[in-house]
Order: sequence, then structure tokens, then C-alpha cells
Amino acid sequence: MNKRIAGMVLFTVLTGCFLLSAEPVIKLNSRIKATLFTVDFEDDGNNLGVRLPGDDLFDIEIAGENAGARLVINTTFGEAVPFSIYDYYGWLSFGDVFRVQFGEWDHRYADRVKNEESSWMLWEIFKLGAIDLQNPLKLKAEADNMTPWKATELAGDFTLGDVLIGISTGTNDTKQAYNVLHSFGARAGFKAGDAVKMNATYVQLGEQTASLGAYISPILPGGMTAVFGYSAFYDYEDFSKKSLHAIEARFRAPLFENALLLTTHNNCTFSNGEFALYNMVNISWNANESFIPVLWAANIYSSTQETDVLYIRPGITIVAMKKCTIDAGIQFTITMNKDTSATVMEVPVVFRVQL
Repeated sequence: MNKRIAGMVLFTVLTGCFLLSAEPVIKLNSRIKATLFTVDFEDDGNNLGVRLPGDDLFDIEIAGENAGARLVINTTFGEAVPFSIYDYYGWLSFGDVFRVQFGEWDHRYADRVKNEESSWMLWEIFKLGAIDLQNPLKLKAEADNMTPWKATELAGDFTLGDVLIGISTGTNDTKQAYNVLHSFGARAGFKAGDAVKMNATYVQLGEQTASLGAYISPILPGGMTAVFGYSAFYDYEDFSKKSLHAIEARFRAPLFENALLLTTHNNCTFSNGEFALYNMVNISWNANESFIPVLWAANIYSSTQETDVLYIRPGITIVAMKKCTIDAGIQFTITMNKDTSATVMEVPVVFRVQL
């Protein structure tokens, strides 16, 4: 990323915010993480004390009625350069009909059902998309991100009543010209009254590769949320052997008059007889406004790699004030391969302040 160009763009948009809005709103957000200790029950040599990894996030956003800009910095203490630009973008809107956004960011749309995520660094392991069967701890490609490139991106959204149409383009290399036909995104969204919401996103990732995500969310009573859909990674060079398909479902329900909040995420990715499964469940107990006990568990299984990973984390979210939290817990990671297994215990702590 060319930081000089990024800074010029950001300065221009920040100036525009003040010119176009009499009362711009400034938002600040910081997230700092630590691990108090790590215990490897199979190998004492991996045991660690307090760790402050130094890869924290600091976020500033200035927004007016018709324009705004955001800059997210990722600290990299211990490296030659102590920080990097994680996200940056500016946007301009023309009434309620058209909005254009430019910079480097993730332009997602579908509901990912993560209300109780708080500031946990490990909660939603996967965004919407097909899991990489060769490396089942990561996605092959996101299916709902219309700007997946890593350098500079441009997107426009048209809204006409209950219909949204979006287009995008971007590049991974600002020093080279690129073919827009090999690097574009398109999106359509629709809300059918009070019954259902639907959206689909297609992204041409390269000359031979693409992603597709199509999701439907029925509007449910009682604060419940459900999202069902299809995610895919397409390789047109050998479509039948290299493409990946995924069926996804996410659900959230308040129980016992909102005393408990239940969230589940499920993904089944498959191709040519091989598959990967991802299941997550989170239960939050609204004990009071300041202390929220949580139990989070997730499982990832890959038939290709014959790997089974189980995460279990009982924890607590402490709300010091609105949008200012401390998340802490005891996390167990159990990894089972064909011939070996390992169990690791960690105590993660994450501090977040939003103003």
C-alpha cells in the first residue's frame, strides 16, 4: 500500500467532511489484547508467561451528513516500522440514493449474527465463505466481501426503496495497471416488506477465480435472527475439481425473557467428496449491566486433513461503561490429528474503549 497516497486521500476526505457538514461526529476506538499465560499439556517447552503481542488496533472516524473518513492503525511493535495501516477509506453520499466509498476496507453487507461478539479476538472464526479444505483454519475466499483486494478499492451503492445495487473494483498492486473485468464485484439486496431480506454478492477475484455468496434472512419475532445461504469459491480453470461450495446457517435467540442469549454459526464446505465442518455456539447470561458471563465453544473438522480442532472458553465481559469493556476467559484448544493430539490452555484478556 502506498502510505503517501493513502494519507493524501484521507486528508482530502477529512477536509471534505468539515466543509460538507456543520457538525461532524468524531469516533475513537482502541482494542488492546494480552495473554496472561499459556500452558501446553503435551510440551512444557511451549509454556509461556504474560504476552503483550503489540498488534493492537486504534481507530478514528470522522463523519458528517454527506461525507466521512476512517483510519484504522494496526500497531506492530518490535518490527522495523511500529505501525501499519489496517483500513482506510473515505465516503461521499448523495441523498439516500447513492454512496461512493474509496480506500482499502472490507465492504460486507449480509448479517453475520455476531451481536454478542464483544471484543473477543477469537469468536467469529470464519466470516461468510467457503473453508479452505487444504487449510481448514482459514477461508479460501470470503463470499460477502465486495472489496477483498489488499491495495486500493472503489465501491458504489445505489439504493432505490427496498432495493440495493452495488458495484466495486480494486487491485492488489497499485504499481501495475489491471483489467477491471478480472477484478470487480457486484451486489444486489432486497427487503420484502416485513417478511424477509435477501442479498447476493459476486466477486471476480482474478482471471480464473471468483466468489459468490447468496443469503436469505427471514424477519422473525421475539428478537430472533436467522441467516441461511450458499457460499462458494469458483476456479474456472478446473471448475468441477477446484471449486468449493458451502451451506451456511447462523441463528440467534433470546431465551428466558432475554436472560440468556444463544448464538450458533454453522458452515459445511464440500468438494469432490471431501468436506469441512465448522460449528460454533455462544451463550451469554445477562446477569446485570456490568458483568456478563459467557460460554463459547467451536469445532472445526476437515476430512481432507483428518484434523479436528475444538475450542472451549468460559469467560466474562466486564462493562466499565457503555462501549468500554474488558473480556477475559480461560480458553482450551484441543487439536486432534490422525496420529497426534495436543491440548493448550490460555488466558486471553482484551481491553476495548469506544468513544
